[in-house]
Amino acid sequence: MDSFFSQIMIIPGTNVVGVPVGTLGSCIFITAASVAVVFGLKQVMNRKSQKMLTKPLPQNAAAQEDAEERKQKMLEERKPALLWNTAMFFPDYRVSDPDSTTQQFLWYFSQARSSIRICIYNLSFPELTFVLAQQYERGLIVQFVVGHEMTADQLRLKCLPCGLIPKDANLPTTDKLMHHKFAIIDDEAVLTGSMNWTVEGVLNNKENVCVSTNPRHVEKCLKEFFKLLRICEDAKTSIC
Repeated sequence: MDSFFSQIMIIPGTNVVGVPVGTLGSCIFITAASVAVVFGLKQVMNRKSQKMLTKPLPQNAAAQEDAEERKQKMLEERKPALLWNTAMFFPDYRVSDPDSTTQQFLWYFSQARSSIRICIYNLSFPELTFVLAQQYERGLIVQFVVGHEMTADQLRLKCLPCGLIPKDANLPTTDKLMHHKFAIIDDEAVLTGSMNWTVEGVLNNKENVCVSTNPRHVEKCLKEFFKLLRICEDAKTSIC
């Protein structure tokens, strides 16, 4: 109200300060009414905002959420979290024991239903190679990206599709050692950790392998696998 009255000038000959008789009251009434309207609109907008916050999701968003929930339930049925979100520790001195850590590690590869994609520097663990060859013969997609030439030769002797990271400084990302150690099972689970997939790594070293069905972990590993596979293909070192 101070700002309103500060704009009124005193004019001689008028009954009030610059406003004819009866006009001042009307002005005050109009101003008060305007304030009331603005306040009322603000209240309405606040109520609408609260309704929007509690409003149900649009039909397509709700359907997408339901589909995601069903997808997670199906994944849980295929790969129960109790088994597929865990960690294994080595060395393992009971390799042939059915309850050994090594047999648990091999079990994950034997449970694949559609695909196994492996990104590894060196693989010289015969028990694992045997399981992978069996899965390939069953018709599963089995793909390798490796960083060791001898590993690539051994896998190809078993007719396993394999890409070898080239040692060519002119190609991107090939001037450093590719030392990944991960496998993606059915594009739904990842096995990764410090362990080298060699007899030495399994029997002698203190190592770990973690298993996860977290979609973000799987997606990132898939992205890295196919990025490196493209490098192999560009360098014509892949028969995948």
